[in-house]
Amino acid sequence: MYSFASDVTVVGGGLAGLAAALELIERKKRVLLLEKSGPDRLGGLARESFGGICLVNTPEQRRLGICDRPSLALQDWLNFAEFENEDWPRQWAEQYVCRSIPEIYEWLQRLKVTFLPIVNWPERGLFVPGNSVPRWHIVWGTGQYLIQQLLSYIGNHRNRDLLEIRYNCDVQSLEVSNG
Repeated sequence: MYSFASDVTVVGGGLAGLAAALELIERKKRVLLLEKSGPDRLGGLARESFGGICLVNTPEQRRLGICDRPSLALQDWLNFAEFENEDWPRQWAEQYVCRSIPEIYEWLQRLKVTFLPIVNWPERGLFVPGNSVPRWHIVWGTGQYLIQQLLSYIGNHRNRDLLEIRYNCDVQSLEVSNG
């Protein structure tokens, strides 16, 4: 059994887990990241992806004459979402479309991640109206480059010593005591 004192434990070293770990060490939190695979798989499926990210009202869209805005993106999202009467998923979607520039686009720029000079349509709209404008931005260098940049940024971070990564951890449950 392994023990490590941390402020936060992150389960999974995919794109979301790595991004969370980075944000936490930037806030000077001690982070334990548990990854089920070895170091060669750090980054998860994003490492193998084409690197597409849905973004709203980006410089790339504006340069191409694509008029996008959060309210339009939210309406398009709601065409597909099956939120029913659930409030949290809708609030999350609203925040995503309203904050995709500062929280995703500008965050990726800090990591030196850029996009191809085209914006694509995601695969939606077979049975109901889909996205009304192109929003699918492809990372220059695909998901492999995105993960490489993220890992490099983490590796060179001033608070890197606050992050402990443990590989080959098959997390079945978490036990919390004393809060």
